Amino acid sequence: MANPTAGCASTIREVVNEGYSDIRHIGTALQKHDQSEEHKFASLKLKLLGKRSQTIQNSLNSAYRENILKQNEIIKENRDIIRRLIDMIIFLGTQEQALRGHDESQNSLNQGNFKELANLLSKFDDKFKKFLDESSVFSGLSKTIQNDLIDSINKIISQIISAEIKQSPCFSWQVDETTDIQCLSQLSVIFRYVTNGKIVERFMGFFNDFDLANKLIGQTYDGASVMSGELNGLQSKIKNVASQALFIHCYAHRMNLILQDSATFFSKSTKRTKVLDEVGTARIPSGSDTRWNYKSRTINVIINERSELLEVFEYILNSDEFSRDQESIRAAVGFKNMRLYKEILDLIMNQIDIRFKDLEFLAFLDLLDKSKFTLFKKKFPHDLLDLFLKTYPKLFIKNILQNELQVWYSDPDIFGNSSNYSDITEFVYTNELQSDVPEIYKLLCVALSLPASSASVERSFSTLKRIKTFSRNSMDQFRLSNLATIAIERGLVKYLQDNFETSKFYDNVIDHFALSKNRRIDLIYKQ
Repeated sequence: MANPTAGCASTIREVVNEGYSDIRHIGTALQKHDQSEEHKFASLKLKLLGKRSQTIQNSLNSAYRENILKQNEIIKENRDIIRRLIDMIIFLGTQEQALRGHDESQNSLNQGNFKELANLLSKFDDKFKKFLDESSVFSGLSKTIQNDLIDSINKIISQIISAEIKQSPCFSWQVDETTDIQCLSQLSVIFRYVTNGKIVERFMGFFNDFDLANKLIGQTYDGASVMSGELNGLQSKIKNVASQALFIHCYAHRMNLILQDSATFFSKSTKRTKVLDEVGTARIPSGSDTRWNYKSRTINVIINERSELLEVFEYILNSDEFSRDQESIRAAVGFKNMRLYKEILDLIMNQIDIRFKDLEFLAFLDLLDKSKFTLFKKKFPHDLLDLFLKTYPKLFIKNILQNELQVWYSDPDIFGNSSNYSDITEFVYTNELQSDVPEIYKLLCVALSLPASSASVERSFSTLKRIKTFSRNSMDQFRLSNLATIAIERGLVKYLQDNFETSKFYDNVIDHFALSKNRRIDLIYKQ
C-alpha cells in the first residue's frame, strides 16, 4: 500500500518504491519531478532509443546494398554468357545439326559444332573468350551442360504450349508411330488447337495432363488397326476416357489400308511374276506398307491389264508348274470367277463403315455454312444443334449458343464477309468479341481443331530421321525428344527469341537452368 505521508518532499526513489498519495499537491510534485536528474536521464534515453543502432544499421545496409549491386553486375555478365550458349544451341537445334563431335579434345581438328561455334564467337567477343578461358564451370562445354540447357529450353517451350492448350476451349491430337535408325519405336503426338484466334499444331515430345475427359474433341490416325480399331484400337480406348473425341481417319491415308489386301496377289510371288512376263502383261508394282501410292499403281495396272491377267489365271489353273501351289490356285479361281472380287468389295464396305462412322457427326459443320444462313434465319436448324450438343454436351450451353447463332444468321457479315472458319475466328479474336459471343467462339474453335490428316506427324518423322542418323544413333531418348521439339517448333522458338523482353524467354530458361542443380556460377540476382 502507498505511503499516505509521501508528498512533494518525497524522493523519486521513494515514490517509485512506495507510491504517491498526496493528490492535493500533485502539481508541485510533477514540477519537481520534471526537474529531477532521474527524469532528465530517462527522457534523454527515450529520445535516443534505437538512434545509435539505426546509424550502425544504415551503414551496414549501405555497404550491403553496394555489395549486392556489384554481385548483380557479375551475375548479369554471367547470364549474358549463358544467353549466348542458349542461342548457339537453338541455332544448331533448329538447323538439325549435331552439337557434339567425335573428338572434342583440345588438340582435335574438329571439336564438334557446338565447341567450334563457341570458338568462333570468342574471336569477336572478348568477354565470352575470357569466360571460356577462365571459367572452370564450363570447361570443355560438357555434354551435361548441353543437356541441362537443352532441357531448360524444352521445359519453357512445353510450359508455353501447355498454357496455350489449357486456355484453349478444346483441342485434338494426331498420333502415329515409326522406327528410328536403331529400330526403336518412336511415338509422335501433335496437338491441334486455337490460340489467339489462330489454329496451330504443336509437337509434344511427352504427354501432359490437359483435361482429356472434357476438352479432347478429335483424334486422327493413319488407319492402322492398332490405332483405329473400333474394339481394341487406341481410338476406342481414348473414347472410354473422352467420349466426345471423334475419330477422323487421316485424309491422306483414307483408302490405303482398306485396299492394301486386295492388291498384293502378284507382288508377293516370283513365280507368278514370271508368268506375267511370259504372257506379256505389265509388271505389277511391288507393294509397300508405308508408301500408299504404290497401292494405287497396282490397282491401275490390274484395271488396264484385266484381259491379260485373265490369261494368267487360266495358265495358273492349267499348268503343272502350279499343281502343288494351292494358294495360287485358290486365288486364281477366285479372281477368275469374281468370287474374290465380291469378298474384296465386302471388305472395303465393312472397313469404310468402321473407319468413317464418326463422319456423320460432322454434319454440325453446316451450322457455320454461310450459304445456308438465309434458310437458317427462317427456320433454325434444331436437329443440327442437337446433334452437335449430343457430341459435345460438356462444352456448350444450349440456349446461349442458339441465341448467338440466331444473331449471326440475321446478319451473316457481322463477323466479316469471309466464309473461312479461320478468318472468322481471327476476326472475333482481333475485335475482342469472345466475351460477347463465347459459345460461337468455342464452336469455331471446335471446327478448326478437328484434324483432317496426320500429315504433321509424318513431318515430325522426317525431322526424326534427320536428327537421329547413322552417325548420331547413340543419343538417348531424353536428348532426342528435346532436340526434336526445338527443331519442329522453330517458329515458336524464333518468336520467343525475337520478343524476349515480353516473353521473358531467356530469363525463364536461365532461371530453370540455374535452379535445376547446384551451379558453381552465380546466375540468380540477389535481392
